Amino acid sequence: MAAPSLFHFERSEIFSLRSGDYLHQCAHPLTRALGTPIMAYRIFVPTVAWLIGARLWLALALPYFASVAMLAVVCHAMSVRHGRKIGMIATMLVATSYAVTWPDCMLGYPDSVAHLLAASLLLVRRPSLVALIVAAGLLTDERFVLELPLVVLWHYSTGGPRGGGHWLDSAWRPIALALGAWLVFRHALTVGWIGPGIDPLKTYGDIPNTLRTLRPLGMSWACWWGNAFESFRWSWIIILAAMACRWRAGRRREALFFGVVLVASALSTVVVFDVARSLGFSYLSIPLALTWLLETSRGSAERFGSWAAWLCYLTPTFWIVPGYLIWWRPLPLRVFSFLTGVDPLSWQPWVR
Repeated sequence: MAAPSLFHFERSEIFSLRSGDYLHQCAHPLTRALGTPIMAYRIFVPTVAWLIGARLWLALALPYFASVAMLAVVCHAMSVRHGRKIGMIATMLVATSYAVTWPDCMLGYPDSVAHLLAASLLLVRRPSLVALIVAAGLLTDERFVLELPLVVLWHYSTGGPRGGGHWLDSAWRPIALALGAWLVFRHALTVGWIGPGIDPLKTYGDIPNTLRTLRPLGMSWACWWGNAFESFRWSWIIILAAMACRWRAGRRREALFFGVVLVASALSTVVVFDVARSLGFSYLSIPLALTWLLETSRGSAERFGSWAAWLCYLTPTFWIVPGYLIWWRPLPLRVFSFLTGVDPLSWQPWVR
C-alpha cells in the first residue's frame, strides 16, 4: 500500500540517494565520506553487511528482510497471548505505520533493523541477550532509545508474553550496561579512538536554536501535526481509546506514563525534519494499546482494531513537507509508472 519508487533501484539513482552513503558504509563501516555525517554513528547494520560480504542488492535488501521479520515477531507475540485474529490486526496496523513505510519507501534506511530488535525485546528475557539487543539497537539508530520505555511498559503492565511481570527486575542492569557501553562507543567514534574521528555535527548544533524559536525544524506546526498523525495514521484511534480505558479502569499510573512517553517522543521530533519517521520509533505503542483494549473488552478491541485497519488500507499514506504532499503510491501504481514512464495520478507525465 506504500511502495518505493522502482526508479530508485536504478544504479544511477541508488548512489544519488541516502542509499549511496549506506552502501559506502557497508563496504567500509568506518568511512567518513558521507553526505549525512550522523550516519557515522549508526554502524551496526553496515558492519553486519560488511561481515557477511553483503554488497549492493543484498545490502539494500537487509532492511526489507528486517521489516518482514519485525512484523512476524509482532504477529507471534500478539497471537500467542490473544489469538491469531488479534495477531493479524496488530500486524496489519503496525505494517501501515511509518515503522514500515519509511524504510520500505526510502532506500538505504535500516530503521527496520532497530524496530526488529525492539520487537524481539517483547519476547527475550535472558539478560545477556537483552544487553546485546539494546546495544545493537542503539548502534543502528539512536532513536531506538524511544522504544525502550514502551518495552518496559509492555512487560510491567501486561506481564510480558510469558507472564510474570518481573522482566524489568532482571533487565534493568543489562539495559543500563548497554546504554553506558553505547555512550562510550559514541565517544570513541567521535574522538577517533575507533576510526578517524567525527567532526561536530550541524544537526546537533541546530537543536538549541530550534528549541528557542518554538517552531519545528523546517516546517510549520500545521505541517508537523500532519506528519505526527501520519506516523501511526488511524492507529491513533486505538492508542487514544486504550489510554482512556486504562484510566477509567483505575490503572492511571500506567495510562499517565504511556501518555508522557508518547508526548516526549512526539516533542523530540521538533528538532528533525523526518517527523513521521522519528515518531515511528514508538510503534510498539500500537500492540501495547491493543492489548490494553483487549483487557477491557475483547469485542471492542476487535471492532476498533478492524475499523482502524480498514481505514489505514483504504486511505493513502502521505509525507507532508513544506509546499508538497507526497503520496506513497501503492505497488500497482509504482509498477505501472515504471513500465510506462507515466504516473496516472500526477500532473507531471514523466516520473523519475
